[in-house]
Amino acid sequence: MYDRILVPTDGSETATAALEHAGDLAAAVGATVHVLHVGDGDDTVDTTGAAIAGDGRTLVDDRGAHAIEDVRGGDPTETILETARDATVDAIVMGSCGRAGLERLVLGSVTEGVVRESPVPVIVVGADGHASHEYPYRHVTIATDGSEAATAAVTAGVSLAREHDAAVHLLSVADVPPEDLESNGPDDTRIGRLESGAREAIERAEEFASEAGLEAVTSEVRFGEAAEEIRAGAAESEADLLVVGTSGRGGLSRMVLGSVAEDVLRTAEIPVLTVRASDGDE
Repeated sequence: MYDRILVPTDGSETATAALEHAGDLAAAVGATVHVLHVGDGDDTVDTTGAAIAGDGRTLVDDRGAHAIEDVRGGDPTETILETARDATVDAIVMGSCGRAGLERLVLGSVTEGVVRESPVPVIVVGADGHASHEYPYRHVTIATDGSEAATAAVTAGVSLAREHDAAVHLLSVADVPPEDLESNGPDDTRIGRLESGAREAIERAEEFASEAGLEAVTSEVRFGEAAEEIRAGAAESEADLLVVGTSGRGGLSRMVLGSVAEDVLRTAEIPVLTVRASDGDE
């Protein structure tokens, strides 16, 4: 599972939610939380950053997990990724947005950059989602389109579900505009091809989950706009965690950051575990 979890913090509401989530996760699996604040290097930010990192460490300690604090200077995205590699972390947990006056952990900048390039899975937590869906995970929804990134997401999601004895809901979307579905119907050749691909992705994911020993597994294929259907599927399955790949196959659900995955990250009401395919797989 996870031995070391990196949590970047700027003291914002979503960073606090991420620290709480990481603290709960780390306490459950026996991991150490590496609390990181990235400053611009001047004395004021160094002093402020030390206080922010110290507060983050205290918050994690209070949740029963071991934590260390770290303050570094530099570009936030590059520094977070560099720290992840230097500290050999197994996962990153971070807020979906942050304090604009400091590191601007805003999806589309720092968070997006980390999700794009992280060598390890990233759990993105929003303040609202954290408040309404507490850890531990009991229901995990995994979105798949059969791509390498989605396969990596299935692997990571199944592993987490097995660790937490959680139920798994496998979801694949035939990305068909509602108007096309209404006008052409399910017998349309293109729609049929997309449905077939989605069902094949589900079958492979089901096989993997079965081989992993999971019994509480459900699955479905949905039609419509991918991000919207992924969110809806997660909500209907009462998921505590949504798992997606950060790149995908263009003909199916197009889970490409900047498109589907970014939309899901911006609007999800629960934590989202993002998994990037290895460089050799993309």
